[in-house]
Amino acid sequence: MKFVSFFGEVYPVMFICLIVVAGIHLRKGWILLNIVAFTTFLTVWAKETVDYPRPVAVDSSLQSYGQEITSKQLSHLQPKGFLDVFSSELLNLTRTSDVGRYGFPSGHTSGQFAIWIGLALLFRKKWLTILAITFVLLTMLSRMYLGVHYLGDVLGGLILGTMVTFPIYLFGSYLDGQHYSRSFIFGLLILLPLLSLESSGNWQASLLLGLNFTYLMFNMSGQLKLSNSTKHRALNSLVLIFIFLSGFTLVRALTKDLATLIEGISMFLLGTGVFSFQL
Repeated sequence: MKFVSFFGEVYPVMFICLIVVAGIHLRKGWILLNIVAFTTFLTVWAKETVDYPRPVAVDSSLQSYGQEITSKQLSHLQPKGFLDVFSSELLNLTRTSDVGRYGFPSGHTSGQFAIWIGLALLFRKKWLTILAITFVLLTMLSRMYLGVHYLGDVLGGLILGTMVTFPIYLFGSYLDGQHYSRSFIFGLLILLPLLSLESSGNWQASLLLGLNFTYLMFNMSGQLKLSNSTKHRALNSLVLIFIFLSGFTLVRALTKDLATLIEGISMFLLGTGVFSFQL
């Protein structure tokens, strides 16, 4: 279950996205990046806005599986029925603790739905559709098994992933053969309100803006395309993954105590470099 959950982390998800962008299909990779980035941004915002506890923050008798578990037994304060909400007493206790916060919605579930269902929609392969559904269901199960999410959390992640994945996919399909300036206008109209949200997810929005800005500018000029050489695509993918993940790790490490503006600019430049490298 920990192995399944690992695929919902940032690095495996970005690894898959960049493989698609640099080695398989650049345009479909761009759509996939948008699906994943928007899903991630909205998930982070929802988590911080709702701030519901995880099971490990409530029940000290759970098996840890390497997770930090509360030392206080609060399970008697949990809702009794599925449709019942957390009591103010329980929320007051869990929101002042560093253990097991931001449980709703499940980011692993929304993220895995975004990338796997996004891939299934973009490439239309039966085996990929089966794999996507299997991976999403296994992820939901793993998060509950490991004690880091309630059933309501994973269902919330499933709903959020659905609400983002299908509209972005449909919009990307509409753009096929359309003038790319339309998508640039769309990006500004959608991203600018998102950037105003008070959330630590601003780096995702900045990264997405950088990706879209560069991609759209190069596409309007007709300069951006993948090589026909399989070897070149493979090398392109490996180098791009190394550049992006190294830059991502460095930026996240250096900007922890700096202003959000500096972090946003850094991620914008990093996003710009992803498609610039293709040239």
